[in-house]
Amino acid sequence: MVTEEMNQMLMKDFEFSEVQDAILNMNPMSSLGPDGFSVGFFQQHGGVIGKEFCEAVITTLNTNNWDSSFNETFIVLIPKVKNPSEVIEFRPISLCNVMYKVKAKAIANKLKNILPSIISTTQTAFMLERMIADSIIVAYEVVHSMQSKMKGPKGGIWLLRWT
Repeated sequence: MVTEEMNQMLMKDFEFSEVQDAILNMNPMSSLGPDGFSVGFFQQHGGVIGKEFCEAVITTLNTNNWDSSFNETFIVLIPKVKNPSEVIEFRPISLCNVMYKVKAKAIANKLKNILPSIISTTQTAFMLERMIADSIIVAYEVVHSMQSKMKGPKGGIWLLRWT
């Protein structure tokens, strides 16, 4: 559950250092978006344009005054095989503007501080270093174990509850 203290931390205005940290901790070689810039450009030239860029990001984060052009995204299909002939042989990727990426990273970093206290230690999906496949394997092993220990007519009902 999100406590009042956590809520206050989440509602606090973003600061320059949070946006700057987001920029510095992103992959400099990320693909270019519609704006034509990479994160590496802003990392390398932060001394020249960094302050203005960070202030623009902070303004959009704190006021929700956001130009819709910053949300523009290219969707590109990357072939999975050498000579693709069907749609399923492509992998779609989204190429976003750097400002959008930085904004998303700053929000994610803020959320990262409270997520460990509101997500159960038994959750295995959508968490860093945890995989849903672990739960699937455990469920399979439980069912297999129960089937091998059953005596008499085959059949039964099992309830697996992950809490």
